[in-house]
Amino acid sequence: MKRFEVRMVEGPPRGGLYELEQTTYFHVVDLQADEILLKFQGEMEASLSRDTGLWEDHRYSGVCEVVISPDEKTALVKYHNGNQEFVALPEFSE
Repeated sequence: MKRFEVRMVEGPPRGGLYELEQTTYFHVVDLQADEILLKFQGEMEASLSRDTGLWEDHRYSGVCEVVISPDEKTALVKYHNGNQEFVALPEFSE
């Protein structure tokens, strides 16, 4: 049975008339306790084109993905800039 799960939550869009900002939250959840153990976030910004009326010039920063390892001992955290790191997950006695 899985012990951990990653839940992704997109925050509400915000920004001015010609700007869009949105935060994506990644929560590593202990399924047995239904408790958030780790939190990560990524950001997206875009500008509204005055010519086309579409969102352009998307800029991303922070975390883009979190993956729990098959042995559930670490989480692989991937960043928009290409970096990645392993973060240890808490160990619990059964």
